[in-house]
Amino acid sequence: MNYVKFKKAIKYCMDFFGVGDLELSLLLTDNEEIRGLNREFRKKDCPTDVLSFEGDFNLGILGDIVISVEKAKEDFFSNSYGEIVPEVAKRSFENYLLWLVVHGILHNLGLDHDNEISEKEMRSKEKDCLEKVSQYL
Repeated sequence: MNYVKFKKAIKYCMDFFGVGDLELSLLLTDNEEIRGLNREFRKKDCPTDVLSFEGDFNLGILGDIVISVEKAKEDFFSNSYGEIVPEVAKRSFENYLLWLVVHGILHNLGLDHDNEISEKEMRSKEKDCLEKVSQYL
């Protein structure tokens, strides 16, 4: 993966959502580390693909995003992500990782997918952003 291009794509995503001037921390890790974080912060003792932690906009911080690259690879290459992933994210593993970042950004912006209406809004924003930005990967 070209990390310079990936970083630029993330910046374009942040600009797309109007938060390009805020600080975002991204940790790419493995299943063991994310499982520990998931257990500590969500009380779920299992690995997950992405966790997000809201920041403080008043301090110029969008938040933190943690992605298990190991889990993301498992999901991407086994096609186990289901219908929630936009088509553009299925084109390459880099696009899929970018989708996870976008998903985390939207959580940091206060969006969730805990009901049908909010999930539809979140999925629509993910798709719109990825279609616009994935060309930079």
